[in-house]
Amino acid sequence: MKTVNLFVSLILIGISLKTFAKEPVALEMSEWRPFVYMEDGKPMGIAYDIVKTLFERANIAYHFEIKPWARVYQNGLKKKNYFIPGLGRTLKREKLFHWICPLTKGTNIYFYKLKSNPIQINSLEEAKKYLVAVERGSYYQNFLETHFPQNKRQTVTQTDQLLKMLMAKRINFILLDEKIILKLSEKLGFDPNMFEKSLFAFNAQDYLVASINTDHALVVKLKKACMALKKENLINFN
Repeated sequence: MKTVNLFVSLILIGISLKTFAKEPVALEMSEWRPFVYMEDGKPMGIAYDIVKTLFERANIAYHFEIKPWARVYQNGLKKKNYFIPGLGRTLKREKLFHWICPLTKGTNIYFYKLKSNPIQINSLEEAKKYLVAVERGSYYQNFLETHFPQNKRQTVTQTDQLLKMLMAKRINFILLDEKIILKLSEKLGFDPNMFEKSLFAFNAQDYLVASINTDHALVVKLKKACMALKKENLINFN
């Protein structure tokens, strides 16, 4: 009788593991051109290509969606088996996620303004006198909260809004990196030469991360896949 029960238990465990292996995990991100975005209903981008290769090597099924950044970040703090393909690694976030694989070499973030805006800033202290807008829930916001008074900070839900607000002269500066400025300008039909880099703010490296309560086996598989692909020179960071 004990042998039969053990045999049945093993079958049930096997079925359970097989079901788990086929269950797609959630992979979600806000639009982050040219790194992660949707085009003609298909996920695209420099970082997305790396993540796709990682999940294929680790043999983990996933379901990808584009969502507003604030929602993506909150889901990453709460949900199980939840992955974000592009989170900047900062001290404030270090213990909140599993850091699986870098997706960029490191991004320099700058204060940008309209070229026609006569304001000149040469230091962070000077920048603090002006109104700066960033995407809500981003490491740009973390930076502003650390260095700027509340009345000089403004947040938006989507990155597109930053360029539109600059164009409308509703703000003085935004925080972004050059690649995103160029891609957003192209998407919105703006001349990128209308925007000017004013001052270096900080550098951050973006990672594929997992929510802190993600199954350990998934995290290990993806980290091993990252190490193997880097060793084989099959993934390149931009």
